Amino acid sequence: MTVMTHAEALVEAIRECMDEDDNVALVWGSLMGVGGNNDHVQHIKADFADRIFHPPISEAAIAAIVTGAAMDGVRTIFPMGTASFMFRAWDQIIHEAGAAHYMSNGAVSIPAVFHVVHGLRGGGSVQHSQSPQSMLWNAPGIEIAMPSCPADAKGTDAHGHQK
Repeated sequence: MTVMTHAEALVEAIRECMDEDDNVALVWGSLMGVGGNNDHVQHIKADFADRIFHPPISEAAIAAIVTGAAMDGVRTIFPMGTASFMFRAWDQIIHEAGAAHYMSNGAVSIPAVFHVVHGLRGGGSVQHSQSPQSMLWNAPGIEIAMPSCPADAKGTDAHGHQK
């Protein structure tokens, strides 16, 4: 069994998705927030530069782009950084992505992932340490995944087999 960090497992899972499906796109360029963990994503940036998009910083605008692209069938991943930034894109996530899927009774698929790092963290203070999961649990059409270990982040069991 390979030992890896949560960040390494997440990046490996994204890399595998991008390897297997040319229709997966990464919008934004950082994973795991703005800390030093972004070194893990450098090989993805090099290998899939044509499917990584770096729009200007506006969480609401990026979430709208991600949702629209997902409605058109592109499997989008938006690493938002800290969960507190999610509030800047709340309308697009809840009222566009979630509602479109829910109100169409699943006929409209939104294959988008909004990845956030949540909770108290060093140096984040209250502005960057929020955990909006309880509000998302009450939003129709939204699915939440909260991996608790590297195997969960990668979608494998303890022996490395796909779940």
